[in-house]
Amino acid sequence: LAAAPLGTWIGPLASTRGLHLVRVDERRPSELIPFEDARAQVALDWAEARRRESMEARLKDIAGRYRVERPE
Repeated sequence: LAAAPLGTWIGPLASTRGLHLVRVDERRPSELIPFEDARAQVALDWAEARRRESMEARLKDIAGRYRVERPE
């Protein structure tokens, strides 16, 4: 994105969350966020990861109780 022209749509660009069309309208120098803001975001990300892990474990457990058959 650093080389993307301003005001022009580019893409699709692939990410871990899918394909995206992107338009860069402005560039600003990077800056560090305050520690407390980073801490809050890390806590939210950690909680989301734990929720996903828990859901995957529950689904795996449920799926293990059934046998799936497909007609020929």
